[in-house]
Amino acid sequence: MALKYKRLSNAELTELKKDFIDFLASQSITAPDWQKMISDEPDRCHGVIELFSDIVYEKSLALIKCLEVKKDHHWQVMFFSDETAEMIAFKLPEDSKYSFTSPRFNDMLASGKVTLDGMKTEVFTGKKSFKEERSKEVFLEMEKGGVPASEALWILLKKLVPGKK
Repeated sequence: MALKYKRLSNAELTELKKDFIDFLASQSITAPDWQKMISDEPDRCHGVIELFSDIVYEKSLALIKCLEVKKDHHWQVMFFSDETAEMIAFKLPEDSKYSFTSPRFNDMLASGKVTLDGMKTEVFTGKKSFKEERSKEVFLEMEKGGVPASEALWILLKKLVPGKK
C-alpha cells in the first residue's frame, strides 16, 4: 500500500507511543512480535509505521477547517468545507510599515485600530472545488506552509472583506 501523506518522524512517533502501541494491538501485533519484525522484517515494519502515519494524518486533517499562511506583506487564509476551499488573501505594499507577522496584528485588526483600507491592502478572494479528496487538499496546503487557524478568524475576515459576508 502506498503512503498517502508522509511518514511520521521518530519524534512524532515517540509522542504518539501509547497510540502506536494501541494500534499494534489492534493489528494483533504483540510487543515480542514487533521486536522480531524490527529485526527480521524491516520492510513490513516500515509498512506498519506508514499505515499508522496515514491514520494519524487522516484523523488530524479531518479536524482542520482553516489554514493560514502569513508573511510580512502577504496573508492568506483558507476555509475548507466538505467539497470546496475558499481563500481570502491580503497583500500589503512592499514599503508598508505594517506586517502581518506582527504579534499584535490580529488584535489590532479585530479592535479596529487598523483597517484594511488604512493599510492600503489589496484583497483577493477565490473558491475552488477539490481535485482530490478533502484531507489530501488540506495536507498539500500544509506542505506549502499552511498552519491551522481558527474558524473565528475566517468569520472575522469574511466580515471585513466586501462581498464575503
